[in-house]
Amino acid sequence: MGDRKPTPDLFDWLGIRSAPDWQVARSLGPAFAVFVALLIAGAYVTAFAIVYRILFGESVANLGAGALVAALLGAPFVIWGTVLKHQTLRYQKEGHITDRVTSAVQQLGSEKAVNRIGRPVLIWTGTPKTTLCAKELKDKYLAEPRSRMTGSEWGQHYNSETDEVWEGTLYKISIWPTEKTVIQWQGDEVPLKGSDEIGHFGEWQVFTESKPNIEVRIGGIISLERIAQDSTLHDKGRDHVRVMEILCAYVRENSPAAEAPGFDFPQGCNQNDIEKKVDIGWGWISNETTLRADVQLALSVIGRRTPQQVQVERAYFTHDGAGYRIDLSRTNLRHANLQYLNFEKASFFRSQMQAAYCNGTNFGGANFVYCEMTGVSAVEANFSLSNLSIADISYATLEGADFRNCKTSHTHFVGSNLRGACLKFPPNKDNREVNRAFLINSDVTGATLNGDLSGVVVRDHPRRAGKQEESL
Repeated sequence: MGDRKPTPDLFDWLGIRSAPDWQVARSLGPAFAVFVALLIAGAYVTAFAIVYRILFGESVANLGAGALVAALLGAPFVIWGTVLKHQTLRYQKEGHITDRVTSAVQQLGSEKAVNRIGRPVLIWTGTPKTTLCAKELKDKYLAEPRSRMTGSEWGQHYNSETDEVWEGTLYKISIWPTEKTVIQWQGDEVPLKGSDEIGHFGEWQVFTESKPNIEVRIGGIISLERIAQDSTLHDKGRDHVRVMEILCAYVRENSPAAEAPGFDFPQGCNQNDIEKKVDIGWGWISNETTLRADVQLALSVIGRRTPQQVQVERAYFTHDGAGYRIDLSRTNLRHANLQYLNFEKASFFRSQMQAAYCNGTNFGGANFVYCEMTGVSAVEANFSLSNLSIADISYATLEGADFRNCKTSHTHFVGSNLRGACLKFPPNKDNREVNRAFLINSDVTGATLNGDLSGVVVRDHPRRAGKQEESL
């Protein structure tokens, strides 16, 4: 009993698999309307004929005749009233769904006020201009904005005109070109970069700042998931795609790739970058904090869509006829947990996915152009038919992963674990280089490599193994 699904609608309960498609045989519509009009007209003619016979003595009035007359005259009004009630119920249902979506979206923007103790700090920035001066000029230079004495030294100066030697203390005065003000929170260090210098500390005070209300936002995401599920089961997925668009936009806006912290790992597809990647190894991967809880939940909701929901997306109208596709382009998904989720045909264009957990994830037909996936864990993940052009999957754990018929153009697998993986490269068309992949210093034990391998480079790094480059 627990595996049974609710009946989608009345038509399925009656044995009709889906609601009628009123666009089929539209010419029958006017004919049916004429038939109904004749039926109603016939009912009125019959009713008036009965009344006429009763009034003019051709028939004896009885209760049955009166009931028949009332039924014939009232039937059109009953039918019209039923139609109006059906329309009212439909409008109420649509309004209820709209209110649910609006309420959930409002929850996604929920914030809360948080009081924190901090103080303003004036920081002098830029490269300072340094001057050495005698004691007589020291006060003059120190009167300049953003100036400070940063040292002193004993100095001598020979005056050829007077043939005298001056000696004494020279003071080192530094003057910074620009300044900025930041807030130092209690318990935190002041963020200084390069030659920055602290110019002035303000007084400690209480600051009120707005932060995302994670708990309320999580409730909104769960509500949207329920709306998408209900829409798929009871309304043929009318609102499912809209919910997915809202959740994808939420991830893009709250975790953009542009705000991802930097890391010391070479990017690019030239030979120098490849050499640096081999030399760096695993040391660059840091224990960064995971994604914010609401962003992670939104990704989980998107990835755990049911097969019925996926069918709704494929049937969704788009101008290219490909159906709706999950759009997570230009997002920061570092250390995200995407394990065993479904992101088939999704777009991760220019996304930051370093060290993400993608074991068993379905990425079939996805777009990974310019995607950074260094250090990703994708054991037995499905990447078949995906576009990996200019993607970096170096130092990744890809045991048993499926890379059949992927488009690879300057794709890096430097130092990756590809044991038991399947890499089948499609043929190059018109002799263009579309299968350029670097498996340098990668472990391909038990891996299947076939197809067009003219642009695939598999070798151990010569600095480590002393081997020359080999192209399969």
